[in-house]
Amino acid sequence: MADPAVFNPRNFPLVVQTGGEHYSSAGKVAGDVVPALQHYLAQGGFLISLPNGPFPFYYDTVSDKAAPVADRVGLPVKQGWELPPDGAQLTFQFDTHALLDFPAKARFPSNGDLRWRPAVRDATNPGDIYVPLARLTDANGHNYGDGMAYVEHRTLPLQGGRTIYVWMRMSDVVGEGRLLGGVLMFAAANMKPFPAQK
Repeated sequence: MADPAVFNPRNFPLVVQTGGEHYSSAGKVAGDVVPALQHYLAQGGFLISLPNGPFPFYYDTVSDKAAPVADRVGLPVKQGWELPPDGAQLTFQFDTHALLDFPAKARFPSNGDLRWRPAVRDATNPGDIYVPLARLTDANGHNYGDGMAYVEHRTLPLQGGRTIYVWMRMSDVVGEGRLLGGVLMFAAANMKPFPAQK
């Protein structure tokens, strides 16, 4: 990652981040991972976050402390709740034009890890394009943020990059195969073409 001659959108047009809340801030030297990801995005890269923990890029394994950097690498995620509001009837509304083979609606899980870390428009820069792909609402229409969102970064320092954030339990909501297929097809349709190398 620390070598832009290797880690660039031509070699890696799409990067998928998985795993829990931990990341390492050091590749070759201390503090070089976040700038490497920022440079990758600014060159036209595409980062998809499919975590299996509540908040990606939250704990730095180098310092073993909370050091959230998701916003610095283009992921518009924020803290939500540890448990959903009592009695709330929560439903995801999917953008079925963007996510083929997705249902129009699906219920929020009723058991297991219910920590909610939504994507929100105000976690991006005003000039960026933010597309909600899975809005969470209750029976009264109250909006709790997005379980999936796509961002085209139009402002510095990530200008030119694209990101998708997916809430950690979305595979339980729609099924793992449907989720991966839908996200990758959406990403493929929105990737920036790169001219052939000479």
